Amino acid sequence: MGWRKMAGVSVLKKLLSVSTLVVCITGVGMVARFWKMEFVPFQNDADELAFVYAGQSMLEQGIPISWSSFSYDEKYHYSYETTGDKSYNTEGEITFIKPWFDHPYLLSLLQGLWTEAWGYRFPSAPPSLLVRVPMLALALATLVLFWKIVRQLFSEQAAVFAYALFALSPAFIIGQRMVVGENVIVPFLLASIYIMISKSKQWYALLPVLAAGALLTKMTGVIVLLVIGLWFVLQKNWKSACVYTGLGAGLFLLLYLPFVYSLGWQEFIEITSKQSFRLLGWVNPAFIMSQPGFHHYIFFDLSYYLILILGFSGVIIGKQSLKTRFMQFSTLGALLLLWITSAEQDALGWYKLPLFTLLTVSTGYMFEVIKPSIVAIVGLIMVTNNQGLVRFVEHPLPTTERLRLTVTSLIGVPFILDAFTNKKIQQKAITFGLVVVLFLAMAQALYVADSFYDAQCQHKHCPIPLVTTTQLLKGFYE
Repeated sequence: MGWRKMAGVSVLKKLLSVSTLVVCITGVGMVARFWKMEFVPFQNDADELAFVYAGQSMLEQGIPISWSSFSYDEKYHYSYETTGDKSYNTEGEITFIKPWFDHPYLLSLLQGLWTEAWGYRFPSAPPSLLVRVPMLALALATLVLFWKIVRQLFSEQAAVFAYALFALSPAFIIGQRMVVGENVIVPFLLASIYIMISKSKQWYALLPVLAAGALLTKMTGVIVLLVIGLWFVLQKNWKSACVYTGLGAGLFLLLYLPFVYSLGWQEFIEITSKQSFRLLGWVNPAFIMSQPGFHHYIFFDLSYYLILILGFSGVIIGKQSLKTRFMQFSTLGALLLLWITSAEQDALGWYKLPLFTLLTVSTGYMFEVIKPSIVAIVGLIMVTNNQGLVRFVEHPLPTTERLRLTVTSLIGVPFILDAFTNKKIQQKAITFGLVVVLFLAMAQALYVADSFYDAQCQHKHCPIPLVTTTQLLKGFYE
């Protein structure tokens, strides 16, 4: 009997080991990012298709052609296309622009190569499931790099908490599916940060490449260049700061300016000048961060607010060291860059992905000092709140009795355990609570991924994906 008990304890310890937990969190996070990713965001999001069109036309005609939200003179209008489905109120006319200078070419080229390899030609709108597959690979790279960074900065316990918050947040799960420049910039940013904080000097030669890659994706990729410079400036290593940022900027110009010149230098200057001096409005940080989620629609995921609160708190209280100051200034730099580059009179959600990724890293500073009992209670509040992200007609609101019982239990049960039990029982209860929260968060990530579309589209017509994950898995199985 004693042998069996010891064997059971050994198995439990292995199941709750850091490596096992990280593998489980990563696996669940990736399944949630994949499952029904063609449904949410909706099929054929126009912002995503802009990169697809530009990539396809570059490969076929040597010139990027796509739609734009900017005002181009009529001489740049290439054609007028009708797209969408009238039954879903999405039918409209798109004006194609030639040449298209909204963004540099890296993400467009990636999407063009990927969709053309599957037989889609300009101007085609492939199924969202196909279009978003490259983002899934980048999401996996982002998760791995995020874990490596928090593991470098914090204790194992704090690192696991921060990683779970990042990997299992419904807002991140949906946001990281999208074909947007930020989802390419973030892994470049995290890779550069990891190389520097791990002091892997043999990999320093990659820093200019990472900076150039981010800039070739979107001009806000300059955050990578700034972060690289910041690392050396904080060490008062002025020579390295100049060398690595200079090489990164130089490599970007070397790879981008010939491309621009081939399309027409005067046209590029004229178009980018208009874009650079467009009306921005007072899109301040308070407004930007008051719009929860990383898409057009408001998404009341409590993990978003926990990241916001704990992340900025971590930036403020982080112990003073080179790595801490580096992360603090990098996060503040991402905030300022977001402030000065946001959209006209609104703040598109995906603009916030680099900032919130760094904020989630900084939650680790708070998890180092917050009591595990508080982490467990707040975690339970978070997963309880996030059940409201998915609502159906049969349970639009909880009953009064159920709501009062649930909310009271979230505080009342921990209070009773703390006030009327001994330390040993409390410790076991806290450990149990943390495990429960973690597994509830994993289950909830899958539940939200599976049910969010159906809950949103009960009383309205929503775009139906051309190809679905279930069709794909069924075909693979057969």
